[in-house]
Amino acid sequence: MNSWSSPHQLDPPLVWEKTRFPRSLLCACAVALFATGSFLAPANASCPVSFQGLGQLPGDVASQGLALSNDGRVVGGASFDASGAPHAFRWTAETGMVALGAPPPGFPNSVALATNRNGSVIVGIALFFDERVAFRWTEATGVQRLTPVRATPRAISAAGISARGDVIAGAAAVTTGLPEIYRWTGPDGVVTLGVQSSQAGNDVRWGVSAKGDVIAGVAAGEDHQDFAFRWTATDGVVALPTLPDAVKSGAFGVSKHGNVIVGFTGFSDNSLEATIWNDDRVEGLGALDDDFLSVALKTSKQGRVIVGSSGECLGCGAARAVIWGKGRRILDLHEVLVKAGLEKELDGWSLVEANSVSDDGRVVSGVAINPDGNTEAFVATICPQLLDQ
Repeated sequence: MNSWSSPHQLDPPLVWEKTRFPRSLLCACAVALFATGSFLAPANASCPVSFQGLGQLPGDVASQGLALSNDGRVVGGASFDASGAPHAFRWTAETGMVALGAPPPGFPNSVALATNRNGSVIVGIALFFDERVAFRWTEATGVQRLTPVRATPRAISAAGISARGDVIAGAAAVTTGLPEIYRWTGPDGVVTLGVQSSQAGNDVRWGVSAKGDVIAGVAAGEDHQDFAFRWTATDGVVALPTLPDAVKSGAFGVSKHGNVIVGFTGFSDNSLEATIWNDDRVEGLGALDDDFLSVALKTSKQGRVIVGSSGECLGCGAARAVIWGKGRRILDLHEVLVKAGLEKELDGWSLVEANSVSDDGRVVSGVAINPDGNTEAFVATICPQLLDQ
């Protein structure tokens, strides 16, 4: 289910590149019918839980949820046709899944990667084979390029956004070498941060604080090993501390004020461990059942609920969506929902990645495999107190 090849296999699953879309997780013969109803567990009226598959756009066969607004009401991501071509979508309970609209001219495919506080601003990538451009969407403007066609630097990905939508982070193509990490603020346009992106333009995870004054991500080190960083206007780009024996690291999500950052640490045996940085303290978050790989992708407002993925592979059908509460105990999200009363509703579903969580820790979205064997975006409502029982 991995959408693009990382030389280190560091990145969690994101299916959006047409030329590398795995047909094995799709039904090649026909368009599947997806469940679209929301299911509430009756057992806990004071804190109801729910699970919902979001389906796909008309004519498409699969989807992935890749972004969630801070208030938990809007999901963004990509819906895929039978050839694997992605189409950016915006979902709400009121409208269902709706295409964002026509991508920039010359770039027929698109993926939504991040959304602001209330889902009124969505950013992502538009692509045509190996060519990519960053876009910004609002209802008033539709999908627009973040930078002009011949601009230098030219934004080629947009995958992190502030609460108001006025600060965006991603990677920008420069004159030579790897793309550089940038911060966009509208009036000032794209300003690079003085460090190269490790992902050569395939940047799909960035952490941006609510005010946009803290950015976290993965940068390319001089020794060709990726490292997690935090950027602020005062300190610039600063490498985050690592766990013992680490050879690489990366950051993907930040809390509201930027003091809590989540991501991964990599070791010489190619294993990965989900990692949290709280100010300057670093802590490993473990993996499910001694899995070889785990990664933390996003955190709630105060860092009390964290979501991610764990498995012998990431970006595959065998991976499992995971969640941590304030006690930092890793849990299988599927099991959490089943124990909360949703056994019937989740029958036949596999949750492979939880990549977004609302500010209050109540709403989670991500990627699942539905009973027909196809990838499908999902949204779930949980009770955070159940995570620490």
